[in-house]
Amino acid sequence: GYSGSYETWDYATTSMVYLGFHTSNGLCKSSSVRQTIARAIDRESIAQVDFARHAVPSALPVHPDSPAYDAQLAQTLSYAPEQLQELPFHNWSLTMIVNSENAARVAAAQRITEQLNAAGLKVPLQKMPFEDYTAALKAGSFDLYLAEVVLTADFDLSDLLLTGAPLNYGNWSNAEMETAMQTMRSAPDLVRISAAQNLYTLLCEQVPIAPVCFKNGSVLTRWGQLTGLEPIRGNVFYHLENWKLS
Repeated sequence: GYSGSYETWDYATTSMVYLGFHTSNGLCKSSSVRQTIARAIDRESIAQVDFARHAVPSALPVHPDSPAYDAQLAQTLSYAPEQLQELPFHNWSLTMIVNSENAARVAAAQRITEQLNAAGLKVPLQKMPFEDYTAALKAGSFDLYLAEVVLTADFDLSDLLLTGAPLNYGNWSNAEMETAMQTMRSAPDLVRISAAQNLYTLLCEQVPIAPVCFKNGSVLTRWGQLTGLEPIRGNVFYHLENWKLS
């Protein structure tokens, strides 16, 4: 939270909080299970409560302000926790890990595990110091993990989803999706949105990761002393000439 003596000016960023899956073994090897778990995430409450309204919920790995964001497609992964109860989870247990040094992500991870537990899936949450957390990711010692990544301005997912990529901790590999990512990266502007939607359709079907929200950046000013701020990612002084000092 912020002190009441400060006024907050938020701006969009490409910092994506997401739920990762171990896709090569265990329960999360099934795309239908991953999709159902993704739909058990209450993204709105995480953005509003755990990130204190300084985040924007998103079921797609692209910011909702982007022209490539497809709201109708995002609805296929919208909050529907009742679907978990339709799966035979009686004897299943999944281990979820999170970095204990980030309070907001710990709170979000706790909320997700509580929702999964309420549906009958046993999900103990392991909160780890950063070094232990990254070691567990590299060793594949998890079923689920909550993480954050700063994407490039074109929302390229190569480091997350290409085979052998440095952030592909879930061991995901899919030739069709890799082709779709390459097509999106190389597409000219006129067809880029169409290429992006093809990729996001595959992502919604396979769900190798489940986006949760995009964090906002914030500029704090003394309450009532400045107006006209229009901060953007990379330049909090954008349109400085429009600032007015009271």
